[in-house]
Amino acid sequence: TLGERLAGGEAKDLASQLPQELALYLERAHTGIQQSFSLDEFFWRVSQREGVDLTESTYHARVVIALLSEVVTLGEIENIKSQLPKDFAKLFDVENEGNLPEVDELPKSVE
Repeated sequence: TLGERLAGGEAKDLASQLPQELALYLERAHTGIQQSFSLDEFFWRVSQREGVDLTESTYHARVVIALLSEVVTLGEIENIKSQLPKDFAKLFDVENEGNLPEVDELPKSVE
C-alpha cells in the first residue's frame, strides 16, 4: 500500500534495501503511477487488503513502518517521507525503544 503512494523510482529504491521476499510485495504493488490518498485512506486500504478492522490495520501499518525505519537507510526514510503528505508524519513517529506511540484517534472509514 505504501508503494502506491510513492512516485518515480522511490518504491524500487525502497525495495532494493529489503530482503527479496519482502521486496517482491512492494514491487508487485507499484504501478509506476503515484496515487494520492490521505493517511486515513492508507489505513483503510491496509484494512481492506488484510481483511481486518481499522484498529488492527493501523497497528500493523505502524509496526511495518517501525521495522522499515530500522532496516533501511535514514536517507531512504527521508526520501519516502518527503513524498508523503504531512498527516503521514505520525506514522513514522517511533519512540527510541521500539514502542509505538499512541494513536490520537482511529482513522475514519473511507467510502
